[in-house]
Amino acid sequence: ATRTNNDSFPHGLPNNAPVILVIGAPGSNKSAIAQRIAKKYDGFVYLSMGELLRREVIQNPDDELWQRIDKKMNAGEAVPMKICRDLLYSSIHDVGARSWGYVIEGYPRTQAQAIDFENQFERLDLALLIDCTEQFCCDSIKKRAELGKENNDVRSDDDAEVVKIRLAMFKQNTLPMLKYFDDKGKLRVVRNKKSIDGDMDIDKIFVEITSAIDNTIFIEDQESGKSLTSSKDGSTDEKDRKDM
Repeated sequence: ATRTNNDSFPHGLPNNAPVILVIGAPGSNKSAIAQRIAKKYDGFVYLSMGELLRREVIQNPDDELWQRIDKKMNAGEAVPMKICRDLLYSSIHDVGARSWGYVIEGYPRTQAQAIDFENQFERLDLALLIDCTEQFCCDSIKKRAELGKENNDVRSDDDAEVVKIRLAMFKQNTLPMLKYFDDKGKLRVVRNKKSIDGDMDIDKIFVEITSAIDNTIFIEDQESGKSLTSSKDGSTDEKDRKDM
């Protein structure tokens, strides 16, 4: 990888590993789905933009910049692209050759960010959209907030008014990005399937997701004969379903 004069990050991925983006509105359960993808596929690393930002806020309690970022996140406002970019790109290079693939959630959020990501890393294999109704997302966040109160772990951005701002921002910024991915043939849409109690049936959705991944990404390690799309436990077995 070579560094450019105007960028502190090398172009290309450390090991040219596959990149999967998991995209969804607030409350679409995209984090849980992204984590499950990384768990299933050997060597894939899960990176969450939101988690990376929140970690920096916690680790820098006296830093004025990160306290401003914290306020922005709590109000449902967008964090500046440069902050997100530097944090995520650093994390990708920190993982380096240890990763066989990247599952990224929460970034990019705009077409400009998506174009920059592709230009920087020269690879983006699949963009998965978890498609849910706005009502489902609101109900999901409400349940998460109630559970957070019970466990004394409340997210400020789960406030009902803040959720409205976040949903509006998702629609405004993300729709053009989705068209961009679709035009490039990289977008796959997975629609929410509800279980009897109205929650998302992640097991059913995951069958579609793994099919999309298996049909898009299939890289064979010539030395070991091991496929990047092989499951850590060989298949989505009964134990895996119970874990979720």
